[in-house]
Amino acid sequence: MIELEAIVLEMIISKVIISKRIIWKVITMIVNGYAYPFIDDEVLDWWLPRITWLSNFSYGFREDGSLINLADWKMTRMALDVGVRPMMVLTPLDEEGMFNEGVAAEIFNNPGAKDNLINNIEQNIKEKNLGGVDFDFEYISAQYADDYVALVRE
Repeated sequence: MIELEAIVLEMIISKVIISKRIIWKVITMIVNGYAYPFIDDEVLDWWLPRITWLSNFSYGFREDGSLINLADWKMTRMALDVGVRPMMVLTPLDEEGMFNEGVAAEIFNNPGAKDNLINNIEQNIKEKNLGGVDFDFEYISAQYADDYVALVRE
């Protein structure tokens, strides 16, 4: 089981030769890693110095716009303690942890539920000192493409 998925590009160093002088250029990379809250502490400790963002996978939501909370306090604190920005990943997961287009459709079709979801996202980000939100909506019909874009914009 992969507990943390990341593209690890610690540094790319390129060599440029200008009039017989070698100049080394260091390119800074931003690296994101996805992790479940049950990740082993030792594994997370090893990865944190190698990433820039830690994406806490994954928050779901209900048709009324309330969040299905993620027990990510520990991993969030570990990330913040070493200067890594944690981020919430929001997916249309239902109470059973399954992708559910119906939950997303209700948010798209109900302005009150959509406002509630946005308010809950903002509150969660502030309470946990998260760096933002990653909208990871899979298995959503093309008919909701514009609604999805509007949600992300808000």
